[in-house]
Amino acid sequence: MNQDWYRDFFDGVAVDFWRAAATPEWTHSDVEMIWRELKLKPGDRVLDCPCGHGRHAVELARRGCRVTGIDISEYCLQLAGDAGREAGVSLDLRQADMQELTNLAEYDAAYTLGNAFGYFNHAGSLQFARGIAAALRPGGRWLLDTGVAAESILPTLKPELDYTCGGITVKIANRYLAEESCFETTFVFTKDGQTETRQNWSFVFTVAEIRRMLATAGFRVLELYGSPTGGPYTVGSGLLYVLAEKE
Repeated sequence: MNQDWYRDFFDGVAVDFWRAAATPEWTHSDVEMIWRELKLKPGDRVLDCPCGHGRHAVELARRGCRVTGIDISEYCLQLAGDAGREAGVSLDLRQADMQELTNLAEYDAAYTLGNAFGYFNHAGSLQFARGIAAALRPGGRWLLDTGVAAESILPTLKPELDYTCGGITVKIANRYLAEESCFETTFVFTKDGQTETRQNWSFVFTVAEIRRMLATAGFRVLELYGSPTGGPYTVGSGLLYVLAEKE
């Protein structure tokens, strides 16, 4: 197991595939949820971590928020900067590790979307949650999602999947490492006749574990959702959305 996989995974074809898969409709539904659940208004300081290629940050900046985007991937930050300039909005983009959030302003709200919660084991995830808490004002809200909550993924796991999007084909093989409560996923990307293999590891926590982790970090969980529209979370829901408030 390579627990540092995220440091160089998000570059080139892997990012290009997810960019193509993230439709405008998907982004719009996410942004509507962020705006509604975080109770945002123009002028609010918002932390997007990790920000990826900036699809949420750009739209929130359009609405008047002052968005700081943090990501470890130089390629993602380059794409986010390009998207911001094309949209005519200003983004504060910074390259940093999610587990090492320092020298940040005080934010009104934060969000972590795109299935990034679970990149780290319990200790690393708790450290990340504490970093977000430290960056928020009292009463500031954090919206996060994960597709690897135990109640979501274990009943529905498919060992093999195939997708094609944006001229890129990806074959996905999943293996559950029970002794680590972790998924090992192998991606085989094919683009323009060239094939590239990458792996990542996602740690699985029960919903109760996530709630306890957030409480330890200084949050109070307000809601659990199963969709961006605010539908209730149930066993087998594809994504778990957690809305929490800094105490």
